[in-house]
Amino acid sequence: MAEKKDNVTSKFKDNVFCMLYRDKKNLLELYNALNNSAYTNVDDLQVTTLNGGSYMKYKNDASFLLCMSLYMFEQQSSKNPNMPLRFLHYVSDVFRELFSNSMLHRRSMIKIPVPHFVTFYNGLEKKKDYWVNHLSEAFENQSGDPKLELEVLTLNIYEISTDNPELELKVRVININKDVHILNKCKTLRDYMTFVNKVRFKMGVEGDDVRIAVTEAMDECIDEDILVDFFEQHREEVVEVSIYDYDEEDVRRTLFEEAKEMAKEELKE
Repeated sequence: MAEKKDNVTSKFKDNVFCMLYRDKKNLLELYNALNNSAYTNVDDLQVTTLNGGSYMKYKNDASFLLCMSLYMFEQQSSKNPNMPLRFLHYVSDVFRELFSNSMLHRRSMIKIPVPHFVTFYNGLEKKKDYWVNHLSEAFENQSGDPKLELEVLTLNIYEISTDNPELELKVRVININKDVHILNKCKTLRDYMTFVNKVRFKMGVEGDDVRIAVTEAMDECIDEDILVDFFEQHREEVVEVSIYDYDEEDVRRTLFEEAKEMAKEELKE
């Protein structure tokens, strides 16, 4: 257990979603899809994604400024009710970088960009198209009017519509282009989910290990003209970060099981 954890923590790595949206052009396409807009000048977009990171991914996936709005994106493959608190950490750090402490002592009011927080969920647990979480839901005392609030919109980019997850994986890999969803508005996001679904099918149904599944999924995507330039340019890195992601999930599950066992022992005592 310790050896695996050391390997995982040795270097922070972006996930495939982060890698894809390092590109300003892809970020702008995702912004246009969310806002039904048609911006074309990527130079108007200022990337504010936090640098650095640590074990268990304490780093936002993507954030940027455009037209005095601050957009912060996260991709999640499992349900996480703590996203408002996570985004509060992220936005505080970004605002700290944008506005120095000395600026806060000005006699005139500092105008700040309007923040928007979006999570892209591609897990298998929830069936809703979208949902909203608020920071106030986590307050210990729910009485009164909270003086601090933060709202996170979660968009489900993988909604299960059948009772058979294995059948659903087969269907989604073939027919994902037919979904009436944000995936129809944003090609890079649709292509990303096609890749994710191929990997899941190969691992969950065909039983491939993650390296083989990711490699074969990339080959199929290239043959189908899906993210060709991206996969050809970042092939080795995609394999590496995908293995890291699955290692991280294994560690998280192991830690959870260990915590349950410790709780049981404490109850016995």
